[in-house]
Amino acid sequence: MDYLLTLLKNSIEEFCRKRIVFDAVNPYTFSLEELLMGKLDLVDSYKPDILVIHGLEMLKPIIDENPYRFFSLLANLILYLKKIGVVTFLMLSDLSKETTRMFAKLSDTII
Repeated sequence: MDYLLTLLKNSIEEFCRKRIVFDAVNPYTFSLEELLMGKLDLVDSYKPDILVIHGLEMLKPIIDENPYRFFSLLANLILYLKKIGVVTFLMLSDLSKETTRMFAKLSDTII
């Protein structure tokens, strides 16, 4: 039984290593354009089927400062991802209903 559990554990670890990439950045060390270009570079490098973007609420001060610019850049990113067949998931918290609605119109799924 231990052998089977070890084999299963090793198989799951190998699956995750080959198919899941985590990327984290401090959003205040880059401009919005640099953040979004970084995501495009990751997409071009790994050719994912799914992209999960988490922590957009961290950008709330930037969103509030210039919402049109932020949503324009994000819309371009998500529309490009849709065009190349990448499903997007946005994970949000602590945003207004209006902001959440705008994100919902862009992405495939909101969590």
